[in-house]
Amino acid sequence: YLDAYLDSGLEDRVFRLLDDLSGRQHFCDVVMTGHSFGAALAVLAAVRYASARPMMRVLCHVFGCPKVGDGPFRHWVNSLPNLRVLRVEYGGDPWVHSPEGGPWTHVGHTLAVDAGAVASAAKGSSSGDGKTDRTSSSRGGLHGSNSNGGVSDKSLPVRAYKFDKHRPGGEGSDGAGWLHHGSGKEKAKDHDLRAYVGALETISSMGLYWPTEYVGEDVGKGVKGSGKEKRLVV
Repeated sequence: YLDAYLDSGLEDRVFRLLDDLSGRQHFCDVVMTGHSFGAALAVLAAVRYASARPMMRVLCHVFGCPKVGDGPFRHWVNSLPNLRVLRVEYGGDPWVHSPEGGPWTHVGHTLAVDAGAVASAAKGSSSGDGKTDRTSSSRGGLHGSNSNGGVSDKSLPVRAYKFDKHRPGGEGSDGAGWLHHGSGKEKAKDHDLRAYVGALETISSMGLYWPTEYVGEDVGKGVKGSGKEKRLVV
């Protein structure tokens, strides 16, 4: 991926344009995005831009992104204080598991979208009166316990993993134990950008559960001080 990125010759032109825009618009953030192979290039661009310009805040939101580096690369990327990488993975998309084996690993945080849960919710809505029960989905916690709205863990359409901690398979894994399912045709379909867009549109339009906390990182309702003022742990 790095060879393809460097051979494209786009970095100098894009970085100069970003520098010019940020110079004219103070207090702005730089957001880079892409899908599939484009997602890998977006990650490399975001990392290189953030590391070369530590005063700029860089966000990288990618879809169906493959693994772009090894363990040391992962630790370096995740340690950059001005960079946040957020990868969206849908269903059984096989691209997010490549390249398999070896030292390859993911960087950043993950939003894992369960294709089955989204499809079931959409099917249930279409077979009913067109109304969506948003109560349980809006209250549901990431752990699916009764104290978090009674939503079972299996019904959650989206899970958020901070640096992939608490993810099936361990930190830095691709979560294959949870999402790697379905036939080859189904997996190829899950990689299509239209599948990603369709799932996110369904989640938004139906008001389905969207995570506000990372799995295993539930901070509760904060800490109350003297006078009952709320103090959040950040």
